[in-house]
Amino acid sequence: AENYNFVYDTATLTITKSANNILTFDSNTSTSLTYGDSPILITAQATSGLAVTYTVDDSSVATIDSSTGLLRILNAGQVTITASQDGDINYDTATSIVHHLTIKKATLLTKPNPVIKPYDGQLYLDSHTISYTGFVYNDDSSVINEQGLTYSGSALTALKVGQYEILVSGLLADNYNLVYD
Repeated sequence: AENYNFVYDTATLTITKSANNILTFDSNTSTSLTYGDSPILITAQATSGLAVTYTVDDSSVATIDSSTGLLRILNAGQVTITASQDGDINYDTATSIVHHLTIKKATLLTKPNPVIKPYDGQLYLDSHTISYTGFVYNDDSSVINEQGLTYSGSALTALKVGQYEILVSGLLADNYNLVYD
């Protein structure tokens, strides 16, 4: 290379942020829970390995710890969980993903309490009482709407000695499916 003079020029290496920052929920993430279930861990991963944050669209149904993904059920209903990842100096922000979750009502067994009435030739007109089995989260009968409460059955017209059926219906509860026994 005696006949040539080499001139060296510099080049630049540019490293750009990776667009490969994709979020996915774990395949075992539930789509249906029941009011009364224990808190559960919702998990999603970013291909970047960076931490994921979580939000819910209706905090009256459930709350979620934004950094750990621990979901606590508050009421029956529908809630959408959003997982996000903001990226960093090496990775672009990931496209947020959503997971739809249904919180089903818990089952509450409802039963009229038995009544013993000595024979007196009169209809039983005193008040009836109800027992409930299956309350969760320290709920009690105060969560039951009794405005439509109706008693029926053969006991309402019973005059003679014997056993007669007492039925109850018309109760409502936001977080419970009432099963009448």
